[in-house]
Amino acid sequence: MSFLSTRAEFEACLLQFFNESNACSSEIIKWHWQESQSILKQTYLKRNTIVLLNKPTIDYTSFNLNENQLIEEENDPSIIDQHMTDNSIQLEHHIVYSTSYQVPVLYFKANYNNGTPLSHAEIYKYIISEVYQHIALSQNEHPILLEPFWYIHPCDTRTLMKTFEFKSLDYIKVWLSVYGPMVKCSMSTDMFK
Repeated sequence: MSFLSTRAEFEACLLQFFNESNACSSEIIKWHWQESQSILKQTYLKRNTIVLLNKPTIDYTSFNLNENQLIEEENDPSIIDQHMTDNSIQLEHHIVYSTSYQVPVLYFKANYNNGTPLSHAEIYKYIISEVYQHIALSQNEHPILLEPFWYIHPCDTRTLMKTFEFKSLDYIKVWLSVYGPMVKCSMSTDMFK
């Protein structure tokens, strides 16, 4: 199966993935089932994560602390909380059906904690690792929310999915295992046990 010919097929696969993912104890970040407010009642999945840009660096040289006090201070969550605004990105992923391509599409938006969206260059710097710098990334209106979102263009999804053998209800899981890591949307390998 290389494509999902109807929205009903997509929603059946989406529900299977949603239930399996949220039941997986090693899947830390949970997906949320969303339904549009329009007459069509389109469904999609959503999940939110925080991406830490770097570990906070604190200059301890001005303090008279011994080594044990330094270790306690570095592991203190309040230190991380103080630096969250400057050192983290809020990342929101959506799995949405493309009626044109008849495949799922991974949409995402990334903002600094103050609400400022990341630029194209910042997306490639902080979200997409060097291994995936070749992906066809676009920005367009989210088909359900009608807001600007980034997405991995679905033009090659059918061709890629033809290379895998899997049960039809596992379509989303297999597809996301390939496309998810490209934009920091990984899943536990326990999902395949």
